[in-house]
Amino acid sequence: MILSAAGLEERIDACRNGDATACFELGKRYGEKETEEVKRKALAFYEKSCTLGNGDGCNNAAMLLPERSEEAFELLRKACELNSAYGCTNLAIRYAWGQGVTKDYRVATEYYRKGCQLEDYLSCYGLGLSYLQGLSVEKDLSESRRLFSLACEHGRGEGCSGLGYLYENGFGVARDYTKSMELYRKACEMEYDLGCTNAGDLYRDAKGRPKDLKKAKPLYKKGCNLGDEVACERLKTLYSESEGN
Repeated sequence: MILSAAGLEERIDACRNGDATACFELGKRYGEKETEEVKRKALAFYEKSCTLGNGDGCNNAAMLLPERSEEAFELLRKACELNSAYGCTNLAIRYAWGQGVTKDYRVATEYYRKGCQLEDYLSCYGLGLSYLQGLSVEKDLSESRRLFSLACEHGRGEGCSGLGYLYENGFGVARDYTKSMELYRKACEMEYDLGCTNAGDLYRDAKGRPKDLKKAKPLYKKGCNLGDEVACERLKTLYSESEGN
């Protein structure tokens, strides 16, 4: 966030006078910097915003603290209570993966549900996974498909990839490798690493099309660059095989 000197002073005064939004905006302004000193300023503004009732301020403050700290966890809890969709999602992720708290899919699912209701579509994807796998809820492929579709329609590559997985395996829908490839590629275009990897696998495994490692390779490369270790391993194997030939 770029502010003029006058605009910066105006927001600082507003924050001092109890304007939660002004404190949040100042947190964003300082949070864009990399130095620890400036990040401490961002944290202070976010924490004040949180104290004044801004849930996203609570969430952003938590993101600047050590992931597994009790303080970060309590800030996320408050964020969700204040109807910060991101706060609910981040809290759900911690419960789903046991990050700083005992793993609890039932609690994670309820936080995903609230996050989705508050229109964070990453939460809709997480809730879709709960229904796909029957994690603390009755398995429901139709509901999983609805939630994945909702996430995909709102720009979440995870949702598009999840939907592609349903079509690839015929879970709750007729198996359709063409549709699956379309969705995996869409996820990949949205910079979701597993979408790239899954699309590459369809070429590698000759699902719905002839085997084509030349087309798989750039997909694995992108998936690897986006951080998927499986894609990196697939790419390494392809290079090894090509060198052997």
